[in-house]
Amino acid sequence: MRPIDTILFFLFFLYSAQSLIGVATADDFESTIRPLLQKHCVECHGADDQNGDLRLDAKPLAMKGGYDGPAIVAGQPDQSPLYQRITSTGDDR
Repeated sequence: MRPIDTILFFLFFLYSAQSLIGVATADDFESTIRPLLQKHCVECHGADDQNGDLRLDAKPLAMKGGYDGPAIVAGQPDQSPLYQRITSTGDDR
């Protein structure tokens, strides 16, 4: 697993775990998750481009998902398509 994959996995797991116990806030997304998504995902999934109709530049949009449905399953990171893509070893990210 590449270093960025490990970081994204940890942050996604942390965020999902917080959602499960009800302590995740908009501040958690803004301070922890959003900067990484900005750096690695928003070029293709942001306000200008929305590959797969998926936007990852704001929490409500990330939770909504895209053409294939929700990208994040709160409290179940292993069931979340975004997590599965991040941890994939294939080229279909």
